[in-house]
Amino acid sequence: MGYGTSQVNQRYAFKMKTLFAICFAILLSSCTHGQRAQTFLRKVENMEHGSELPTDEAAELLSSDLPTLLSLTEADYKRWAEEHHGLKEGEYDIYPLFALSWVLGEQKRNRDYVLSHFDDIKHPDVKFVWAWILFTKGSRTDNVMRYLATCVSSENPPFGMREDLRREFLKAAESSVPGD
Repeated sequence: MGYGTSQVNQRYAFKMKTLFAICFAILLSSCTHGQRAQTFLRKVENMEHGSELPTDEAAELLSSDLPTLLSLTEADYKRWAEEHHGLKEGEYDIYPLFALSWVLGEQKRNRDYVLSHFDDIKHPDVKFVWAWILFTKGSRTDNVMRYLATCVSSENPPFGMREDLRREFLKAAESSVPGD
């Protein structure tokens, strides 16, 4: 029993689609961390804003890039700021990443993802803002609390560690200590 022409064409089309999908997956996986980071930062730069924060729609579009945000290093951000804005050491503003993180942190699925990858966050300022988001949203796991305790006691606290945040953390940490 032989195959008809349409069956042969269908099998050929299926094989070609499969081959294309495999090639596309290989191409995507060959994208370096630096390329992914720079692409992500361009998206952040072009995201739609409300008054100060990204719109919920912009954050939703960028939520699939959460792994890239967490893997972003200080060097990635500095390189992007210098290349795209001509900014020099100490002039770049981390606020866009803080604002995006804050809006992404409103969604439980994003907080759950970050909580499960918290120790892998590369950029210290991004790690701090996510620790604070998790803390304020009630995700006070041991690793988040240890990290914030380190920030509070540090001689060089991360960007964004204000005195009112410090007091709030210390008060919460004090109240969570079991009584004698």
